[in-house]
This record gives sequence, C-alpha cells and structure tokens, in this order.
Amino acid sequence: MKAKTAAWGIVVIIVVGAGVVLSGILDPSYETSEIDQADSQTPAQLITRGKYLAMAADCTACHTSKDGAPFAGGVPLATPFGTIYGSNITPDKKNGIGSWTSADFYKVLHDGIAPGHPVYPAMPYTSYRSISRADSDAIFAYLRSIQPVPVANKANDVPFPFNIRALLRGWNFLFLRNSLPDASSGSSDEWVRGKYLANGLGHCTECHTPRGALGQLTLGKTLQGGDLGDIHAVGITPGQLAARGWTTADLQHFLAFGIAPQGSAYGEMHDVVHYSTQHLTQADNKALVRYLTGDTPLSPAALPAQAGRPPEQRKSLPPAGLCIWPCAPAAIPPTARASPMSPSHCTAIPRYATNSRTTSSGSSWRGFPPSSSPAIKAARRCRASTQS
Repeated sequence: MKAKTAAWGIVVIIVVGAGVVLSGILDPSYETSEIDQADSQTPAQLITRGKYLAMAADCTACHTSKDGAPFAGGVPLATPFGTIYGSNITPDKKNGIGSWTSADFYKVLHDGIAPGHPVYPAMPYTSYRSISRADSDAIFAYLRSIQPVPVANKANDVPFPFNIRALLRGWNFLFLRNSLPDASSGSSDEWVRGKYLANGLGHCTECHTPRGALGQLTLGKTLQGGDLGDIHAVGITPGQLAARGWTTADLQHFLAFGIAPQGSAYGEMHDVVHYSTQHLTQADNKALVRYLTGDTPLSPAALPAQAGRPPEQRKSLPPAGLCIWPCAPAAIPPTARASPMSPSHCTAIPRYATNSRTTSSGSSWRGFPPSSSPAIKAARRCRASTQS
C-alpha cells in the first residue's frame, strides 16, 4: 500500500512539474535597454555593427525567401516533424518584430521564446543562446532600421502533436544547454573568438552535428556530421578536416570564396558562404578557422590526386578525384557550387538539382544550378565515371 501511494505521489509530482514547465510560468524575463527608449536615436555605428553580426549569424538564409523582400520570411525548412517557415523579422508591427522590445528579441535568441509562444528549434536558439546581450541588441537595432514589410507569416505545416507549441518548453527543459561542447582544443584569444563565431553566431553545430529522435543535437558527437535531407553536412572536427586534407589556408579561402582544392560550396553551405562567411572580416575568418582546427592544427593528409607529389606542385593541381571538378572545372562558376565532397557523395547532386527551385533567369535558388545546366550534366557524367 505504501509503495502504491509513493508511486502515485511520484506521478502527481511529475504531472504538476510538467504542467508548470509547459505553462510558461518559469519563462525568464529580461530588462529592456537604451535602444528601446522612444526618444533615443540609435547610433549609426551600432546599426552598422548589427548588420555585420546579422550576416555573421546568417539571418538572411532562413528569413528571406525567393523573390521576397529582405527578412520578410517565408523560407521553408523541411524537418522530420513537418515544414517550418522562416518568420518575418522586419520592423512591421503586425507581421514582424516592430512591436518587440530588445528584451523580447534577446529572449527568443537565448531561450527560444517569442512574445506569445515558444519557437521551434529550427530557429537555432540552441546555438544563439551564447550570443551576448550587447550583440543581440546590436542585431535588433539593425533589424529595426530596415524597411518594414507587411507580409504575413506563413503557417507552419506541422501535424499534431508537434503543433502544440507549449510542448516546446518541455523540449527546452530536456535539451537546451547553456553552452555547447568544444570541438577543438585551444585557449588563445583568437580561438575564443572563433568559438563564439562557430558555436554562437555561425551556429555550425546545427547542421554539422547529428540529431536524435526528437530533433535534439547529439552533443556527444559535436561537429561530426549531420544529415540535411539529401545532403550530408560533413564532419568538421579537427581530425576529420585534417583527414580530408584541409589546411588552415584552404579553410580560410573556402569560407571567404566558397571554393578550395578540396571542393566547393553547394546546397545549404553555399547559402552560408554567400550570405554569411564571405562577409566576415579577415580577423573573424581566421578566428573561425582557428577554432575549427584548434590552437595546434593537425597535419593534413595529402589530397587523393596529389599523394606522392612534391608539396610545391600541389597547389597548382586540380582536385582530381573530387566529384565535380575533375569532370567540369569550367562548367561551375568559381563563386559557388558544391560542398567539399568525394565521389561517394555524387549521388546527391542530381537529386539536389532536381529538387532545387530556379529563378526566372534560370539561376539556382538555394545554391545549386538547375538540372538542365552544363554543370549538372557534367556532374552526372562524372558520377557515372566514378561508378564504372
């Protein structure tokens, strides 16, 4: 009898505790800042800094749709739980964040709680949680300075029970952490800055880390690679990068231009380069690479086609053995088309090209050429040759 009573007591405690968590009673609150004062004029320097930070955080990729106004939302993100659409984050008072305070904005970045409801973790607040209040305020100041766009937010296509927003507070209780594990070793000022860029603003963990059954990050495998539908976000730990022949110089060039001897940027990584990393200052570019490789980078392996060749010859060699470039180095513009990949990843190219949306001019939307383009035809020939 006592055991049964104790068991029921535990059930009641769990139910009550869950109710308290899901109700929002425990949601944190934050103070507003000077930029919320109606009579204050936001300094131009703060807006400029906020614009840079918004690019570093890659806000455009998820909040600016094809043919849409900047930051007016509408970008679909397919997840195992349904399709979630990027929201309008212009200063429109009805549809955007025009009625928000700086405290509201920081709360959604830090806790995943927007005014009125939690947001889905498709919005990478699990990484943005480490963004400082000062940087959050700067980004908010920039977004308030842009043109408001009266575009209604698209309704998410998420089935029951995942459409119950209150459950997201339970998800946060289980999986939201104050910080993410380090993917490399270091202590230098440059490494610390790079950690902030990678784990916070750049939210590299969100795509390059596998996820569990409930969409939570598998933090024990941080940056070891994750699946994004047809695309595999490769592992970018120091050991994995070194094993694929990445040098610090190659990584810096890749983040700035989307291309390196190991391959080029495509898919979501093309968007990252196009909207974000190419705009980083040289100092931040180097800091990000410092964190990815660590204060003491590992010696990189020789690229497949370059093994056995003298080091002084390697930079001039085409990256033979990689999926696209040995077959069509001239067919793909040097600003962007594929992610660092090997012939084993060629199967993703025709699928991704088929699924890509194209603009009226025939160029690719979301980072890949149309399936009828010479680049994709060459890639298909390349794929056939690597499998023969």
